[in-house]
Amino acid sequence: MSNNHALKQLSDEIAAQVHRGRSGDFAQLLSFAKLMGNASAAPVAAADAPGRIGIWKLDADAGVFSRDVAATSDWAYWAQVQNIPAKSERRRILLLGESVARGMFYDPGYTPAQVLEQLMSGHLGGEAPQVIDLARTNATMATLRRIAEQAEQLAPDMVAIFAGNNWAGNRSYLGEGHAYALLAGLREGGINGLRRKLETILAAEIGKLVDAIAELYARRGVPVCWVLPEFNLGDWRDPKVYVHWLQTPEANERWLALLAQAEAALARGEFAQARVAAEAMLALDHGDCATTAYVLAACHEGLGQDGERRRYLEMAKDASIVDFTRSYSPRITAAIRRQLLEKAAEKGHRVVDLQQVFPAATGEAIAGKEMFLDYCHLTSQGIRMSMAALGEELLQQGLAKPASLEALLPHAPWPSDADEADAHLLAAIHNAHWGQVYDVVLHYCRRAADKSASVLELMGIIVEIQNERLPVWMNARATELLETVSPQIKRYLFSMEFKCLDRLLLDAFAQCCAEHGIDLASRLSELRLRAHSLGTLGRVDLLDPYYHSTSFSNQQFIDGGVNQRNDFFKGYEPVSEFCFVSDASDAATLRITLKSADGADGAQAQLRINGEAWGELALSGQWRTHEIEVPLARVKPGVNRVDLVWPTPSLDGSAQIDQIGRDIRQNAMSEIYPIYGHIYAMEAHAGAGRAALA
Repeated sequence: MSNNHALKQLSDEIAAQVHRGRSGDFAQLLSFAKLMGNASAAPVAAADAPGRIGIWKLDADAGVFSRDVAATSDWAYWAQVQNIPAKSERRRILLLGESVARGMFYDPGYTPAQVLEQLMSGHLGGEAPQVIDLARTNATMATLRRIAEQAEQLAPDMVAIFAGNNWAGNRSYLGEGHAYALLAGLREGGINGLRRKLETILAAEIGKLVDAIAELYARRGVPVCWVLPEFNLGDWRDPKVYVHWLQTPEANERWLALLAQAEAALARGEFAQARVAAEAMLALDHGDCATTAYVLAACHEGLGQDGERRRYLEMAKDASIVDFTRSYSPRITAAIRRQLLEKAAEKGHRVVDLQQVFPAATGEAIAGKEMFLDYCHLTSQGIRMSMAALGEELLQQGLAKPASLEALLPHAPWPSDADEADAHLLAAIHNAHWGQVYDVVLHYCRRAADKSASVLELMGIIVEIQNERLPVWMNARATELLETVSPQIKRYLFSMEFKCLDRLLLDAFAQCCAEHGIDLASRLSELRLRAHSLGTLGRVDLLDPYYHSTSFSNQQFIDGGVNQRNDFFKGYEPVSEFCFVSDASDAATLRITLKSADGADGAQAQLRINGEAWGELALSGQWRTHEIEVPLARVKPGVNRVDLVWPTPSLDGSAQIDQIGRDIRQNAMSEIYPIYGHIYAMEAHAGAGRAALA
């Protein structure tokens, strides 16, 4: 078979996969065709070989480390620097870390390493040290250790490590070797015992990392300083969860009743009464459910008690370590911070703790949007503040001419308006895709538009991109961006894997544009109807993540999709939300195959259309299919919301905790939380009745 013929066959198969929407097979075929990189392949061959530092490879003749063309697919994760001199007469500070140290959303136009070097130059003049930027987006503990070892070749005078956000979420520190310890924790203390074992295992891995880096640089007498990240407690909120499995049905049912009481009291402004109910919830879940902590934080905010509010916001942030069923944003937990502080003190390393720096510098007990672009990535103000604090610490370690944060801060540069606008636009997208509320997303849209009117046009292009099902690189309008947008916009949009109807984000774009006299709403409505209406498509699979998901956290991939997790849709909340788009010219028919979560017969799920009750669906322990007609009078033009309100299932936690133990032994995903209902298939069809389904 000729190469051309083989390529034609491959192209035909790619087209077929696009048509069928089989994105997992599609990505694999693209890698075969060399149209995109194979994400599973190692980005750099022989990464631990001498003469290599990350993506840079030693050119011994030139005396520099140059970016290796064999690692091109990995370049975007690192500093956009072609060469690093192997030796220099200037003193050197190495900055290692994760995306927060990269200056995510500003990088490469404005980065923490650039700010640190410029504020040092402003203070020390010609005696200022050189700052080598070795931070890598998505760096794990293993990555940091490898880079620290490789970077010894640069003969540094000081090393700063700005990290800790990526350590709890990926659970790369777990494995079959820890199954016995996790089972013991589960047996001894239920979900709380499991969490404590997880934190103990993670702490041990952090200890190994600090020990290795300390031993490495102690040989050279190189001081090490850790920069501990802070979390956006002021504005970031994780997805609402309902309590994990408790030991008895009565405990789970009691928690749900208390939640209803607490939320009702909060709605009435009765903060003390809400606190009583929430504290009873806390006694049941031991602080392992973020929802309880958020309710308590809201109570103390209403009572004007900022110290207690912060305590419970920290508790909510830390609870995510035990949730295996959802995606959570990166974060540094209290356990990680505590272990780093202890190990740094043990090894004689210095520490800059942004949890202490930000309140001292701003006077605000809880940092929010002024310091953060999302959960942990910093605004320009946050970058300047953190690097001034690091500069103060490094100067105290013996560089020369010690100076305070306040004295260094005026030397810290600000980004250009264009970089500021791009960063806030990307922050709006990122916050929306991580499930943040409308007002937060709109805030970042407005800040972006205030800095540069050009982002308003970009919002319109993103509206078109997200309303097409093709990959971004196959979108004609998107490819035009390659010649016009900044590197950070290009990199983010063209690597954006999350595709959904994006109701909240695109509505925020439309409102922001309207405030500047641009009618994006009409174009958005037109695109939604043209690309997604039942009249155009005839049928829509509502279990397609494009329609059911609004954030990374609630995506469920089934039926062979990428990151396959479930054999069918699982309702982890009392209400499961879906949507379809209609031009309101015809009725619609819903066809739903579902069953009860606990195998019981006789219960019913309520169907709601656009917030109004529209029938009951009988449930049993076997799959049952229901066909529901939605008359034209109930269908509205644009996005229509479909809710399934599940009955409360049997909540016998003892049997489920035993199942979690079996899952741990088998290295399977554990269902930590009750499931309220199962859906095997859910489709919306244009028209009414059997004629629509034929």
